[in-house]
Amino acid sequence: KKEDSLDWALSWKTTLFSLLEDVPVHLRPLVASISLDGTSATTLIIDNKTGEPLARPYLYNESCPDALPLVKSIAPINHTVCSGSSTLCKLVSWWNNDDSDKKSTMLLHQADWLLWLLHGQLGVSDYNNALKVGYDPEADSYPDWLLSQPYAQLLPMVKAPGTSIGHLKGDIRTQ
Repeated sequence: KKEDSLDWALSWKTTLFSLLEDVPVHLRPLVASISLDGTSATTLIIDNKTGEPLARPYLYNESCPDALPLVKSIAPINHTVCSGSSTLCKLVSWWNNDDSDKKSTMLLHQADWLLWLLHGQLGVSDYNNALKVGYDPEADSYPDWLLSQPYAQLLPMVKAPGTSIGHLKGDIRTQ
């Protein structure tokens, strides 16, 4: 498939930096914050030290039917994660089918990863993105049924949408 041969992460990164370069030089000092939006179930499994993707991204519309029975067995009936295209199904499918060292991995969503390139704080998401992995915004936490799973260690820290995460990295600011 064409999707398998395209380097999505590199494409997103290139596009992001191309857009930033298009900001007129005289307006750059006026930029107070940057926010990104992406399809919430677009999922990356990354190295938790380098931030580099360890596998090709799972796109928002990809389904992982192999993981759906397991997800349905742990999640409440009709929960958001009970869909083959949920972030949790993608995580479970990767967890069950990838032989790499899972101790140094982390799940991020497309927008989370792109923002990390700008601020350098790895492992931060917001609850809009984290809904499809099982995050409960009412309780402001991941539910116990999810935290008890072996792949829970891969879940990002979650903040409210729009919360400031950090400042632009110095090298990004000078560009």
